[in-house]
Amino acid sequence: MSAENPLVAISYAHGEYDQQIIDLSNRLRGDGIDCEIDAYDDEPVHGWGRWMIKMMTTRIVLVVPSEAYFRRYVLEETTGVGQGVAFESGLLLQRAIEAQGGSHEIIPVLLDNADVAYIPEFLRDVDRYDLSEEKGYERLLRRLTKQPAHPRPPLGTVPLLPPLQSATSAPKMSPTQLVLFHSEDAGIFGMPLAEVDRADKLRLVVLPDDHADVARLRGLENESRAIALAYGSTALFGRIKSFREIMKDGHDSVVLELAEERFDNSFGTEMSYNNISADEIAEMRARRILLDEKLPSSQGSSMLDRLNDTTFESFVSGRTSTANRLVAKSSPIPVLVRGAQNSPDSLAVARLMCVMLLILTGAVERILRLDLTLEAGGVRVEFEGRRHKVYSNVEAPRIAVSGICPIEGTN
Repeated sequence: MSAENPLVAISYAHGEYDQQIIDLSNRLRGDGIDCEIDAYDDEPVHGWGRWMIKMMTTRIVLVVPSEAYFRRYVLEETTGVGQGVAFESGLLLQRAIEAQGGSHEIIPVLLDNADVAYIPEFLRDVDRYDLSEEKGYERLLRRLTKQPAHPRPPLGTVPLLPPLQSATSAPKMSPTQLVLFHSEDAGIFGMPLAEVDRADKLRLVVLPDDHADVARLRGLENESRAIALAYGSTALFGRIKSFREIMKDGHDSVVLELAEERFDNSFGTEMSYNNISADEIAEMRARRILLDEKLPSSQGSSMLDRLNDTTFESFVSGRTSTANRLVAKSSPIPVLVRGAQNSPDSLAVARLMCVMLLILTGAVERILRLDLTLEAGGVRVEFEGRRHKVYSNVEAPRIAVSGICPIEGTN
């Protein structure tokens, strides 16, 4: 084995990805990477414990996150199940601690982009590689073999530049959409969004109107809790990792880099109530967000009746979840559209607020369609979203909502 052949091991949880792990390891070995996985050995000569220690401490380790992997990493798995992952992830955590953040030999790789939520915390600020796309494998191969796509050229001679002539007019940056921020301290505010890059880390380029907008963005750096944000049909929790003000074409912009915060939208965070399933409760939550529907009262006057009403309200609003989530108290549409019917941004902002609530309250995992149209008497809503997948062999439930969200004073 020559020095040019990197030594690699893969840490993963046995289950749905077993064959894909074998295929990945075989492919890496075919490309000159000395990759090892447990599937190659029936029983190591010195036992699995010593084999895992050697693999996790002396080789570059590719970590394949999944729901099962994260559950075993945080030691919340059924006793006796997944002990290998618990042991391996503990070794990797210790290795990262000893490297004091300087280790570049523990690399998260995704077989499904949705598994980004299950990356262990100590690897969330590390470059990740999405192997569901061919370009992700090429990037990983370049990383392992130290063959960058754009090698650094040698330094040249600094040129002498003529003075800049003042421009008579500067073209204006044209944002393609809006981004909405929601934090405990700064509240809710939106700004034009010029650019989004979510390949490895989330990078946003926003266009503040004035210094007050810049101050709002700067304040997000000091938030004690993760902020919520939404753009397009995407919503997530994140923390500001870097903040940079730049000027381009005579206009100020702010570049934000964020680390995504894990959002637990799994089956374990939800429960049924009084024979009403978690999916049915999620649909009620979606109808509240989109149509401002209220829960009917049990009409009872006893303490038990009032307690049942309060408990059911907590389930529908999402207050019962211990996960990092928002709460759906009512629809944002009437408040945002009422009195601003002539504003072209009012429906766009209302839509983004609905996107944020639908995803970050756990009503749906993905939004397939969300159209808002101003009509007489309110806003017409056409929505379809997909819930999280509970069982690998059962299609994820879908929620569809169609109707009018009533707004007082619309004609």
